[in-house]
Amino acid sequence: MSGQSIMQEVVVSGSRDDSFIYIWDLNSASIIEEHKGNSSNAHGLHVTPNFIAATQYSTQMINFWNWRKESVALRCPTAEKLGPITTSPDAFYCIAGSLTGKIYLWIVNTGQLIKIWDAHYKRISCLRFTSDSMILSAGEDSLIKLWNLVNIFAADNSNIEADLTWNGHTLPVTDIKCSTTMSSRRFISASLDRTCRVWDIYSSSQLACISLPAAIRTIDWDSTESIIAAGCVDNTIRLIYLNVALEVNKLRNDGQPSVFNIADQLSAVQQTLQAHTKPINAVCFSWDGSWLVSGSEDGTAIVWDLFTRQPVRSFTNHKGAITNIELIMNPAQDNKNLNIQLLKKFASEIDKIQILANNYDQMELITKEQVEKNCQKATQAYFNYDSLSEDLINQQQIELENKVKNLEEQKVRWEKVANSLYTQLLSDINNNNN
Repeated sequence: MSGQSIMQEVVVSGSRDDSFIYIWDLNSASIIEEHKGNSSNAHGLHVTPNFIAATQYSTQMINFWNWRKESVALRCPTAEKLGPITTSPDAFYCIAGSLTGKIYLWIVNTGQLIKIWDAHYKRISCLRFTSDSMILSAGEDSLIKLWNLVNIFAADNSNIEADLTWNGHTLPVTDIKCSTTMSSRRFISASLDRTCRVWDIYSSSQLACISLPAAIRTIDWDSTESIIAAGCVDNTIRLIYLNVALEVNKLRNDGQPSVFNIADQLSAVQQTLQAHTKPINAVCFSWDGSWLVSGSEDGTAIVWDLFTRQPVRSFTNHKGAITNIELIMNPAQDNKNLNIQLLKKFASEIDKIQILANNYDQMELITKEQVEKNCQKATQAYFNYDSLSEDLINQQQIELENKVKNLEEQKVRWEKVANSLYTQLLSDINNNNN
């Protein structure tokens, strides 16, 4: 990977059948590196800048790989077969869900198993950490639950209870995705009941319910949280314009979430992506929202151009069903040629600054003092701080502070523009229906 751009996004794909994890270039679909020894099911593969972890559906084991090393670096035996796995935003904690509904919690640095508790009545299908390090779990019992780490640590294993439980789905929940910003506490869920639902953690309420023509296996939303991609069992990917769905919901007089049927409401808008020949197992947006990568039971991964709604390239090296797709910034190690332009890229949006800060201090507010502190930590962790002069660091900190102020003002202006556009789109849709 030494020849790749430091800021370049790469695709990590895994299959439960061919034992390989491939890291490949988003722009050319060429293989950058590969790792052997994987047999993970959906949500059983997790990628961090420091390591790759995967539960094995055929054995009671979690495998870990280091970047640039093909073979398994560590095999961790478990008490039972595990499914979904993920880490906290700072990669300090690791959690995995079992086929019997239990959640296991480890400390990553030490490998110590510190908590096990009964979370669901049936198999756990998905686990996510929120941006403020709370745990969301989903299961085949059709439930979604929220867990607070403080309460988990304070209670015995047998007395751990969920802070919130949502029971809106009527069939197994297959996927959940959380907001990546501290300012938003929304998350989305997908289910075999053919619905995608939007939830708010603050109010513990359901904001919208979007009905699709087929059962949903996987879901993702772009960085602006305005477009949802849902991978379905009918071999298609459906794009959902979330803000339109939320506006339709507001039109109800009784205040209850409406069932927003995209086939009825957005028939004039291109929203279906078709190229796979078998059900979709994984979808993932690029950071800038211009690309979508999908993985299918047919063994192919496809990169979609979301401006044209067309597939632009495919990855066909897997010899079995692709069960996991993730996009991550290239974790290149040769960072000694860092210049100020690279750090500026992290400040191109206010949300990027928030995510960067969350990975180290789990901040709730971006202040001048916190920006200065976290920029220094981020630089030390990723860009070999010792090679940078103090003058360059000070210059970067000042520029980032000014950037935050400007972006806050721009964010307010663009929100007004976005609201105006969504209102106009909704009006056009209603006029077409009439």
